[in-house]
Amino acid sequence: MTAARERPYYRAMKFAACAAFAVPFVVFVATLSPALNFEDPEEFALGAATLGVDHPSGYPLETHWAHLFTYSPAGVLPWRMNLSSAAAAALAAFFLCLFTRELVRP
Repeated sequence: MTAARERPYYRAMKFAACAAFAVPFVVFVATLSPALNFEDPEEFALGAATLGVDHPSGYPLETHWAHLFTYSPAGVLPWRMNLSSAAAAALAAFFLCLFTRELVRP
């Protein structure tokens, strides 16, 4: 790495990006629902567990993303489905931080 990359600004931005992921993830995990809640999450949980089609539109990205979390040994299936949503929201905050950094970079 060059000396320019070691400036305090870049270290601060790395910390900010990590915090942008960690803080929402910890908050979401602490408040996860252990069961299925509204309208049709049973359908989404079953679709993710079996890689089936949830609705005619299918939601393929959400189904495959949540299917990765079915391999986790932690918790019951509905909790793991909610964990996949928490991880997706935390990743969105992380990438928003990176995007913002690129916009305001000196």
